[in-house]
Amino acid sequence: MGPFDPPSLATQFLASPLLFILRPVYGILSSVRPDPYTRSPSQQPVRVVCISDTHTLQLSSVPDGDLLIHSGDLTNAGSLDEIQKAVDWLRTLPHTHKVVIAGNHDSWFDPDARSLVPPCPVREAVDWGDIHYLENTSVVLSFGSRTLKVHGVPQIPQLDPAVPSVHAFQYSPWSRSDPWPSPIPLDTDILISHSPPRHHGRRVPPTPSAAVSCSRPPGRVRPALRALEAMADASLGVWLAVGSRF
Repeated sequence: MGPFDPPSLATQFLASPLLFILRPVYGILSSVRPDPYTRSPSQQPVRVVCISDTHTLQLSSVPDGDLLIHSGDLTNAGSLDEIQKAVDWLRTLPHTHKVVIAGNHDSWFDPDARSLVPPCPVREAVDWGDIHYLENTSVVLSFGSRTLKVHGVPQIPQLDPAVPSVHAFQYSPWSRSDPWPSPIPLDTDILISHSPPRHHGRRVPPTPSAAVSCSRPPGRVRPALRALEAMADASLGVWLAVGSRF
């Protein structure tokens, strides 16, 4: 069995009997749950395209849609030069609105990690153009007669105990306080994060830190859509989802 092969059923059961039993139940309940409904019958649906973990890769084909979301890890080394090249590619895509958050590989965005990435001699900031960059902030986007509030949070549970670390936006998974510097608005329609909710997508926690949690649940926030990265399985690489309509 390779390092990225799914664990056997016996291994999954021994790791967490309760999760082993509840996961298929959750899957069944999710399949029969009605889709989030945030529009009136007279309003057109919004098509959302979600990508993540492109790591400097410029995809040859991205599905069209009204809103493009990138859930972080634009780069590998996290330098400003790499970030700008990724942003320049995103700016060429035809989507009406584009929203981006940082990932742990996008070190330049985090002042605590910025000193560990190569400096950029030709620029001091990212030229975003028409792209909305969210870092514990929100943006309200218009789609015809309706609007959607999008909120983005880049924080991830600690991957590297070194200080400073090249991994951006880390927080201690054992801390009792929220990792976000400001509360997530209760009226958020779309929540973007760079790590999934606790236990989401994980068959067996691969490391002690990952076993504690990824992003903590956003309390009473109940977004119609949550976009996140593919950290649940390191073998996934680029993560793309299309077809979310609401």
